[in-house]
Amino acid sequence: MKKSFTKVKNPYTQIALVLLFLLVVAIIPLVIIGFYAHPCADDYTYGYYTHGFWSMTKSLSQTLHWAFYQVKSTYDTWQGTFSSVFLMSLSPAIWGEGYYFLTPVIMLTMIVAPHFYLLKKIIVGLLNGTKSIWIIISSMVCFIMIETMFVPVEGLFWYNGAIHYVFMHGCMIMLFGILLNIMDANKRPKKIVLCLFACLFAVLCGGSNYPTALLGILGAAFLVIFMIWKRRRICGVIPLVVYAISFYMNVTAYGNLIRQSNFEKNSPLRAILDSFIEMIGHSKNWMTLQIILFMLLLIPFFWKVANTDKFNFRFPAVVTVLSICSNACMLTPGLYAMGISGAGRTLNIVKLWFVLLVFVNEAYWLGYIKKKISTKLPARKIDVRIWVGAIFLLIFVSFFVNVERRGYDYSSYSAYVSLRAGEAQQYHREYMDRVETLTGEESVVELKPFSVKPYLLYFDDITTNIYDWRNAAVARWYGKEQVYLSE
Repeated sequence: MKKSFTKVKNPYTQIALVLLFLLVVAIIPLVIIGFYAHPCADDYTYGYYTHGFWSMTKSLSQTLHWAFYQVKSTYDTWQGTFSSVFLMSLSPAIWGEGYYFLTPVIMLTMIVAPHFYLLKKIIVGLLNGTKSIWIIISSMVCFIMIETMFVPVEGLFWYNGAIHYVFMHGCMIMLFGILLNIMDANKRPKKIVLCLFACLFAVLCGGSNYPTALLGILGAAFLVIFMIWKRRRICGVIPLVVYAISFYMNVTAYGNLIRQSNFEKNSPLRAILDSFIEMIGHSKNWMTLQIILFMLLLIPFFWKVANTDKFNFRFPAVVTVLSICSNACMLTPGLYAMGISGAGRTLNIVKLWFVLLVFVNEAYWLGYIKKKISTKLPARKIDVRIWVGAIFLLIFVSFFVNVERRGYDYSSYSAYVSLRAGEAQQYHREYMDRVETLTGEESVVELKPFSVKPYLLYFDDITTNIYDWRNAAVARWYGKEQVYLSE
C-alpha cells in the first residue's frame, strides 16, 4: 500500500486518499462501540407489534403487515409522520438482541453516502471539479458532521430517535442529489429510473419529521424551478408533486390534533421570529475553533474549484441569507407546535445542515472573490500538501484546548475513551443481565439501575414507577405484568 501511495504523484489525489482514510479511521470506533448499544424508550413502543409477530411466526410478510398497522394506529392517535413510524417499527431489536449494532452502521451510512452523492453532483457535475477535490471536501464535511454531532447518542446509537431524524435527513440530502442528477441526465431510461428514486425519497421525506419535511419540500421546489429555468426539464415536477401529497398527508393526520392537545401553540409569526433568534444563538455555539480550522483547510480546494466557467458565483449575499432562512425554518415547526425548537435529535439535523451550509457559503464566497480579483493576483504556486499539513498541526494543537470537553467535542474520541475504560463493555454486561432476568419466569421483575451510563450509549431507562410508560413498554415487550427499577 505504501508503494502504491508513493506512486501517486498528484498532490490532490494524495490528500484525497489521506483524508478519506482519516474519515474511515474516525468511523471505526463508532462502529465498534455500536456493538454495546441497546434499545430503550420508544424502541419498545413502536417495535412492539413487529417484534411480537416476528418472534412468534418468523414471517417477514406478517412482520411488515404489523409495521403498517403501527403506522395506521399512530397516524390516527398520535402523529402523522407515517414513513418515520414505519421504519421505527422495524428496529434492528425486533429481529433479536444481537442486531442492534446495525443502528450506528445505518446512521453513519446515511450521513456519509448522501453527502458524498450530493457533493459529487455539485463539485464534479455543476462546477466541473476533479474527483480528488470532491473526495477531499466530502470527507472533511462528513468528518465534521460526525465528530461534532450535537447529541450523538440520539443521532447514531438510539434507533428510534436516529431513524426519525438523521436517517430522514440523509434521505432529504439524497433527494437533492437525485434532482441535480436528473438535470444532467440525457438518456430517457436514466431519467425515468432517477425520477422513480426521487419519488421514493419524496415519500420518505414527506412523511418524516417536520423540520426535514418542511426544509425538504422547500429545497426540492427550489431545485425543480432551477432545473426548469436552466434546462427546460419538467420531469422533476413529478417527485415534487409526490412530495407535496405526502407532506399534506403528514400534516393533516388526525393524530396530530390529539398530540397537539398536550402542548400550547405559538403564533406563526412569533414562531418564525423565535426560530431566527434561536438559530443565531446556536450558530454562535456551533462556529467553534475546530470548524474554523477546517474551513481554512479547505480554502485551496474551494479556490481551485472556482476556476470553472460553468458557474458565475453571483449574489453571494443572497446565498447567505437563504442559508440562514433555511436553517431557521427547521426550528419553526417545533416552536410553532410546542413553543420549543425540539430535543437533541432535532438539533442534530439542524446542525448537520448548518455544517453543510457553512462550507457551501465558504465555497460560494471564495468563488465570488476569485471571479472578481483573480486577474489582479500574481501567479504563485504553493504546495497544497504543506498547507494541509500546517492546518492539521493547528487542529491537533486545538485538540488539547479545553481538555475537559474534548470527549464531547469529538464523537470518535469519546468512543475510544469509553471502550478503553471498559465503560461501554460494563454497560453491555449489565444490560444483558437484565435481558436474562426479563426472559425468566417471574411475572413481576425488579431490575438494578445501570452503574455506568456511557455518553454515547445511554439515552433513557425505566424508572421506579411501575406505571411509567417506559416501564409498561418493557413489560409488554417481554410479556411481564410489571417491570420496575429498584431504589
